[in-house]
Amino acid sequence: MLGVCAVTCAGTVEAAAPATDFRSLFTKVIDAPGGVVKTELHGPLLQKVQSEVHTDARVFVEVSAIQVLPQPGCKRLKVIFSAPESRLPTKDGGTAPLDGVGFEVNMCRDGNPPGMINSRKE
Repeated sequence: MLGVCAVTCAGTVEAAAPATDFRSLFTKVIDAPGGVVKTELHGPLLQKVQSEVHTDARVFVEVSAIQVLPQPGCKRLKVIFSAPESRLPTKDGGTAPLDGVGFEVNMCRDGNPPGMINSRKE
């Protein structure tokens, strides 16, 4: 299955092959033109996210480089999940799709966080 691609006011959002692990996805976005990659999750990564949010719907992820860090080859990444076909329970008793849930992480081109021994060799 092909990745998802779009154009935003900030530039091109790069399409990626379906993601099966965070490390390869994170390293890809560090060098992506426009600093954004959108794709669909697959394999164990998809199963983990589906298990956490109690859905069997397709899950998409957008990873954006939001800050260049002082260590060469390292950036702060924003990771946002969405599952438009999901129907998750809400506090008011209704349901809504998974949309905009995520986290931020510092990561380097070598797949390690800043300060790790391998990251210092770049």
